[in-house]
Amino acid sequence: MLIRMKRGMTLIELLAVLVIIGIVAMIVGLAMWTVIDRARERAFVSNAYGLCQLPPLS
Repeated sequence: MLIRMKRGMTLIELLAVLVIIGIVAMIVGLAMWTVIDRARERAFVSNAYGLCQLPPLS
């Protein structure tokens, strides 16, 4: 029985790893996009509410 030494990864294995990393990065990117969008909306509402609460200047 011969034991074959495996020295590295094949091209297919490297491509599979890159595809998986790309999918994970896309999911994380979309999640972050949603968080940033919600933060912008909440900041807008907070600023609008603060401007409504200002006393008149004159």
